[in-house]
Amino acid sequence: MASKEVKLKITSAIAVDGKIVKRGETVVLAEAAAKNLLDRGRAELAEAAADTSEFAKMKVKELKEYALELDIDGADGMNKADLVAAIEAALAE
Repeated sequence: MASKEVKLKITSAIAVDGKIVKRGETVVLAEAAAKNLLDRGRAELAEAAADTSEFAKMKVKELKEYALELDIDGADGMNKADLVAAIEAALAE
C-alpha cells in the first residue's frame, strides 16, 4: 500500500534525501516524514501557507470540533498542523 504524500513549505533549512532544502521552499514527502517535520516545527502545510485555507484561519478548538464531526480518531490530542492535515485528508477521501 502506497503512503500518502504531503506537500510542505519548509520553515527551517533541512536535508531531504541528501539535499539541502532552504526555508521557504516546498517539498513533497511521505506522510510519516511530513508529520515528523510538522511536529518539530520545521515545516507547515504548503496549501495552508500558500492560500491561508479556511482551516488555517480556524482556532484549535474549532478544528477539534470539526474533526470530531468527521469522526477523526485522536483529534483531541492533535496540534493545529495535525488537525488541519487530518481534516484535509478526511475531506479528500
